[in-house]
Parts: sequence; structure tokens; C-alpha cells
Amino acid sequence: MKRSFSILSVLGFSLFMMFTSCKKGRAEFTIKGFITDQSFNTGLSGVTAYLYEIPAGGGNLNQVASAVLSNGNYEFTVSRDQVEGYIIRENKPNYFDHDEAINFSTLSIENDNIVNFSVYAKSWVNLHFVNINGQPTDELRYTKVDGYQGCSECCPTDEQIISGDVDTMIYCINRGNTTYSYNYVSLPSGAFGTESITTTPFDMVELLLDY
Repeated sequence: MKRSFSILSVLGFSLFMMFTSCKKGRAEFTIKGFITDQSFNTGLSGVTAYLYEIPAGGGNLNQVASAVLSNGNYEFTVSRDQVEGYIIRENKPNYFDHDEAINFSTLSIENDNIVNFSVYAKSWVNLHFVNINGQPTDELRYTKVDGYQGCSECCPTDEQIISGDVDTMIYCINRGNTTYSYNYVSLPSGAFGTESITTTPFDMVELLLDY
């Protein structure tokens, strides 16, 4: 009887370890948080957020979950797989696309994983330059100080030169309800200064410089 009990104990322990191991393999992550519409200082709504896996070793992203945002709040629950991490993506018309990357090593199965981030509405500025009574040899040099940068539609940040007697317009994208500004100097007069404006979400504003 003592021998039988010992064998049953070993078998029971083995089954327990197998069950625990399987349960651990099926563990889940809960990723939740708040997406702020920074242009209006409120929660982002009216859009679906998507969760993608970043496969271990690279490869195409794999969509594993989606959630309709309710006043900026979202929540995903996914099985723990062998991946490099996750990306949260939202694509709302007239908003800048945003990918929020999450490293696998930072995630916990014991607690909710809180990931908050912000997005901005798109806006545009018309940089209107008018050389009054100008000469062909005149130059205007200007450099962007404030404004969204690094996107395909963004205007450059390095010094720009406009030559001659001109009336010209340049269109630049910006984050809604934020400042767009540039420093300028007019040659040969030497006049200089800063022009600035707050851009309106989903709309275009004009920033006029007569020089």
C-alpha cells in the first residue's frame, strides 16, 4: 500500500505540473488605456483601434484584435504568444496615423498593461509671401521654428530662400490647434522678424508676410 501510494503521488504531481504548464502557456495579456485627441483635449472617439502582433524574427504584422473606442478608452485581451511585441494602430480620417509599439518584455500576465498615447487632427497653413515693390535681386530667407515635422507632407525645417519680385504661396501640413511659425530676414533691406499662427483642425489658415 505504501508503494502504491508513492506511485500515485508521483503520477498526481506529474499531472499537476502538466496542467500548470498548459495553463501557463494559455495565459493572456490585457492591454488597455486611453487615446487622447490632443487637438481638442478630449478622448478620441468614432474610430476603431487595432492590435497587431510583431512576429518573432520579423515578417508581416498580424492583426489579432480590434476595439471600437468609447471616449478614448480601449481594451484588448490576447493569448500570450511568442512574438517580439505588439502595435496599436488607429486610422481616423483627417488625423495623423499613429503606431504605438509595445515590447513583449514589458508586458505582464499578472496585471493590466496600461498604454496611453495621443493623436492629432490634421490642419494646414498657407505661407503667403508678397514682395512689395521688389527687385529681381531681392531675397527672403526663412526657417521654420514651430510646426509638425518628419512626415511626407511636412514642410522642411532647413532655411528656405525666395528670390525676386514674388507673390507666392506654400502649403504646409500641421497638427491641429498648435503653432506654426518661422523666422525670416529680407535682403538687402535687413528687415527680420517672426511670423506665427495657430492652425485650425481640418482647415487651412493663411500666414501672410508682406516684405
